[in-house]
Amino acid sequence: MRGALGAAALVVVLASAACGAQPTAAPSAPPSARPSRSASAIAWLPLPAAHRYPPAPTPPAIPRPPIPVPPATPACQAGQLEGASAGEGAATGHVNMPIVLRNRGAAACVLAGWADLRILDGHGQVLAAAVGTANRGTFFVDWPKVAVLLTPNTPPLPARPGSGRPPSRGQAVMNLEWYDCRQPQAAVLVMDLPAGGGRLRVPFDRKAAYSPVCDNPGPKPAGTVAWGPLSPAGFPWPPAPHYLDVRVGIHAPASVRPGATLAYQVTLTNRDHGSYRLDPCPDYNEFLGRKDVVASYQLNCQPVGAIAPGQRVTFQMQLAIPSTTATGPNRLIWALLDGRIATPVATAPLTITDR
Repeated sequence: MRGALGAAALVVVLASAACGAQPTAAPSAPPSARPSRSASAIAWLPLPAAHRYPPAPTPPAIPRPPIPVPPATPACQAGQLEGASAGEGAATGHVNMPIVLRNRGAAACVLAGWADLRILDGHGQVLAAAVGTANRGTFFVDWPKVAVLLTPNTPPLPARPGSGRPPSRGQAVMNLEWYDCRQPQAAVLVMDLPAGGGRLRVPFDRKAAYSPVCDNPGPKPAGTVAWGPLSPAGFPWPPAPHYLDVRVGIHAPASVRPGATLAYQVTLTNRDHGSYRLDPCPDYNEFLGRKDVVASYQLNCQPVGAIAPGQRVTFQMQLAIPSTTATGPNRLIWALLDGRIATPVATAPLTITDR
């Protein structure tokens, strides 16, 4: 998502810090530190923060194939597929051991639904099985049942589990939880594919996960399996929000005195395919040093309305530097409080000087 999760987390921190911030009063004296002005820059106004946070639009969670399946595409057969363990993930006592499938044939095919499973040890003995409708669905985010187009010539499967290489689009992935208090060692996962696709053997060099339930008195669970449907790899579910690729840039003087007003510019460049509509007009926070909010305002959007793809707009900014700010190296941080933007933060070095 182009770094959207990290950016969103940072925005939450910034927005939380802004809750107690008060708009800085408009400076009564001419700014003592200025960049070179842009003739087309939007004037700065001390507009009070509106405390509205526009969210990114989220596509509707309609279960449909993310890769369209051409009519008459045949069901995948075991002989044209290969599978591998895709590592391991854990959360709140649950352990996921996903399986990824790849089409090694020359023609596309389609998978849809659940495969029946058997987990075997090195001697071919059944350690656990998942057949029918019992225990369908895992603790982890499973796709609903959709048709999955497996295309030829996708990247090779990982040579070893947990190699850090995620499954590729055009492949299929299946969430799998296997718990056994004895933690036996498995060797093979046998999958009976849907739509009469036959039996596929997947290397499965894993030990059963140890469930917290095993610490309870009474009978210990053995050979418990929960699994999800065969799902399209490389696509999130539910659909991820669409974040706009809007770059934030700062042009500021290199230094400013405590108690002075810093005049600088912020440029928003729309690098996305869609227009960035400044409606509602977002707030912004200004920080110094360790991300302490110095001021919070609403952007002066009225002269702009929207930023078209490829267009850039520069806004004049003013920030009253607190007289208590220590001299020395510092940092100016400007953050647009807009959940529609992938990376709404920019920084610039700033030296606080007594001259």
